[in-house]
Amino acid sequence: RLDRRAFGGASLDVNVRQGFSIEADGIYKPIGVTGNSVLTWEFPVLLKYHWALRGVRLFSEAGPSFRASGNLQTSIPPSRYGFTAGAGIEKRVKRMGVAPALRYTRWAEGQGYRGSSGNTVYNPNSVELILGVSF
Repeated sequence: RLDRRAFGGASLDVNVRQGFSIEADGIYKPIGVTGNSVLTWEFPVLLKYHWALRGVRLFSEAGPSFRASGNLQTSIPPSRYGFTAGAGIEKRVKRMGVAPALRYTRWAEGQGYRGSSGNTVYNPNSVELILGVSF
């Protein structure tokens, strides 16, 4: 099932040495639970590697993700931690930076992934198209 809900947040990216940076995000994201939504904040902390190719900067990123949830409409909370990896392009357009990226997150499967009937309540896999904008 494809979940097409929009999400948003803020990001901080700090250069640590030539070609490497650390990015920390706070992403507000509702997730589906058998017809209902659980409101979550996701916090990926990613090590990024940058390299240049034909006038654009490419990057790959990977690291742990953490999640806080609220508005539980079920007694089964989603997983609190996972692993995120992704890749993308950074390009300056006049005074604005644009960085589309494709990210995959695998959330830990704990007791919160199976309902009493044994069906999956939360999908532990998440693939997202992220668009970062900087000034």
